[in-house]
Amino acid sequence: MSYYKIINNESVLENFIDWLPDLEDNQVFFLALQTRHKYNPDIRDTMLRRFTATKNNMVAKIKELELRLGAWSVKGVPLSLDDLVLYINPNPRCMLKANVGMGQHCWKLKDSSKFNLESEALSFIQKSKAYTFVVDFDIDIKEGETYTFIKEGEVDFSFLKKMFPVARSGFDSPYRVLKTRGGYHLLVNPRVADLQIKSFYGDRVIKGFAPLQWHKAIRDMFSPAVDAVGDHFMPVPGGTQGGFIPYFLKV
Repeated sequence: MSYYKIINNESVLENFIDWLPDLEDNQVFFLALQTRHKYNPDIRDTMLRRFTATKNNMVAKIKELELRLGAWSVKGVPLSLDDLVLYINPNPRCMLKANVGMGQHCWKLKDSSKFNLESEALSFIQKSKAYTFVVDFDIDIKEGETYTFIKEGEVDFSFLKKMFPVARSGFDSPYRVLKTRGGYHLLVNPRVADLQIKSFYGDRVIKGFAPLQWHKAIRDMFSPAVDAVGDHFMPVPGGTQGGFIPYFLKV
């Protein structure tokens, strides 16, 4: 019997989990298995499963999604593996914040005759960010478009090395670049980025940009391909994304 292969490279997944921040009490990571219309025009965007995990049980929980082929479906239509994408929000979620928000929301639901309490609770967990581990720049590369940051068919990330001079400053790199099916997710740790830039540059302006304004500089550099910035889902490295296996680049 064949199964959905949600984990396509377990070592890549485990390295990603190691990179994630250690959770404090009452914190979790939030993941989701979805279908995307852009991967299969015959299927609408559908949330198949939302769930929470810790670093210790994340692999096991993802493996629970690896059902027999045909078990995942939308309105009775079986899905192929290429219809699925596994997402995670790398910023921890706070169960205490979710509990307070859900508690207040329950008073609004008490007079309602129709609601899904499990779905409501998951939504509050999803919205309850504990803190910002990374700022996510979603860089969407569209076919047929011309971008100044693409040279000889490859995205030029050298700009990041100039902004964050890791080798000279003695800090760990504050960013990672995730290759996805349709582009990239540039993940920047703001605490490390600010600390590194202040230590190395001070308040100087370097070659036309102010390093402490790295948020704006990155948006400008990868414009107009930056589709979204902030705290949101990204494909899981080593997982599945519409027939593609996301992975971190060495940049």
